[in-house]
Amino acid sequence: GEVLEFYVEAQDRNPELTGIGLSEVTRLRIISEEEHAKMLRLRIAAEGLGQRYAQAAAAMKELLATAEALKKALEDGDEAQAAELHARLRKQTEQAREQFEKLANEAVAYDIENDLRDALKDRVGDLKVLEHWLGKMGPKDERLPQTLDEMVQRLQPGAKELAEKAQQAEDVASIAAVMRRAGEFQRLLQRQRFLVRRLRRANNAEPIMLTLGAEQDRIREALAGFQQRLRAAVGNLPPEMDELKTTALAFAADVDKRRIGETMEEAATAAREPDVVTARKKAID
Repeated sequence: GEVLEFYVEAQDRNPELTGIGLSEVTRLRIISEEEHAKMLRLRIAAEGLGQRYAQAAAAMKELLATAEALKKALEDGDEAQAAELHARLRKQTEQAREQFEKLANEAVAYDIENDLRDALKDRVGDLKVLEHWLGKMGPKDERLPQTLDEMVQRLQPGAKELAEKAQQAEDVASIAAVMRRAGEFQRLLQRQRFLVRRLRRANNAEPIMLTLGAEQDRIREALAGFQQRLRAAVGNLPPEMDELKTTALAFAADVDKRRIGETMEEAATAAREPDVVTARKKAID
């Protein structure tokens, strides 16, 4: 968990110390291979968790809509429309089954995915039955209307359950997005602390101060981006997470109230003048 920070400083023998150059900082966090793999799995899973299952729920909803439309076409005696809808329903059923099978066999990163995977496996069974009957019964088969009625009644509760599970997955993903912002802020804080340490060692040599001023500008811009991402993530939180929402928004408001971004800009401006004393003080503030 240790963080290593690297930069290169070069200077000549000029007594005024104007011939000094300073590189940007490179940071490396030391973690194990297992920790790295786990971090990647959790991040990828959280980012796509809600989206994957929302797509599955949408596929089931679309399939049921096509089944209802096919029932109506059969009732109306519209053979051309019934043939088209029958072919579409077969294709949608096959695609949904393949999609659900793939999702159900993916690695699980969160406990909620176990419930989602079970729900998907149940839907795969239903879809296989529908595939079977659609393959045996063409659009002119007299048994098709009754079979469709039975299959729609069988699929509707499962579709509702899947939609509810998908919403739960979206909620988990939205909470994870807010929690990631906490880690992002800690990294920004670490960058600012290291900048302060470098300013404490610096003098008014222009090359060094220009480099440090540029780094302060980058941190300020990153902070502004953090604030935007935090507020956007909070906006996606479910209603039951009001406490987290209130806390996160209060934190963002406190950052604005303390004028941290403006103070960073003043530090960067002072560094470019160069005025190391003012730059150091503002960076610390």
